[in-house]
Amino acid sequence: YLFSDLIVFVSEQEGLPYAISEAMSYKIPIIASSVGGIPEQIIDNQGGLLLIDNSVNCLVEKINYINNKNDIIDKFIDFSYERLNNLFSIYSMNNKILELYK
Repeated sequence: YLFSDLIVFVSEQEGLPYAISEAMSYKIPIIASSVGGIPEQIIDNQGGLLLIDNSVNCLVEKINYINNKNDIIDKFIDFSYERLNNLFSIYSMNNKILELYK
């Protein structure tokens, strides 16, 4: 089992990281860099928080914003979990590929 209160994913470049999808599936709130495909996975202030830049100050600001705010955290994890299942699940991806071939 994976237990964490928060996932912080700071990267300078990425594709579509599987670690973000895993956090979404475990319903863990996420703070991540706004690079590569991450903004496709996380909608800022709806499914998590995206860093404007990768500075320590920006990261501290985001952590302080989410700290002990269970209503915001619940909103983020519900949105992310639904988004993951609707857009990035194996079933959804399979259907998109089949539609592409049609």
